[in-house]
Amino acid sequence: MKRLLLLFAVCFSSSLIAQNEFSAKAFYTDFNKVCEEAKRGFQDITGKEKISEFPGLTKEYAVKLILPLADSGKVVFPDFSRPYALYYFEPSRNRLKTDQKGADLREALIIAMNRPVCTRTETTLVADIPVSNTWFFEGNNESAKTEAICQISIFSRNNLYYLTLQINGNRSIASAN
Repeated sequence: MKRLLLLFAVCFSSSLIAQNEFSAKAFYTDFNKVCEEAKRGFQDITGKEKISEFPGLTKEYAVKLILPLADSGKVVFPDFSRPYALYYFEPSRNRLKTDQKGADLREALIIAMNRPVCTRTETTLVADIPVSNTWFFEGNNESAKTEAICQISIFSRNNLYYLTLQINGNRSIASAN
């Protein structure tokens, strides 16, 4: 009876302790590669041009380096701000599952950056649906969101909750091309 109880306790406790799926060397390595590319204007990871979500305001390209666990991604060159790589992760109907995945991603980014970073999280309600954004800043300067290294967003569309990661570049489109 004790063995059965012990087996049940081990099985039950292992299901309660979820492992961070982003905690992997492959994720850290690829994230750091994209951050290095961001400093150079995404020259080596920009693929073929795609139809822009905002024609006349941005140019969008396929991304050549998809982060582990990301479903898709793109590199965006806005006309009036810094370029960025945007990665989409698997959407879910469950907000708590998406929130946990966002927390795991946040933890993995802090580990991958391997330097002091400051985060700022804001959650707002849009039509009674929460939208969360977490910005990552170098050092302790969190005053200007436009200066963030990257940003995690969680939002809802068509009854699905989405998790995205935006990695900001340093150059404008004029200097990148």
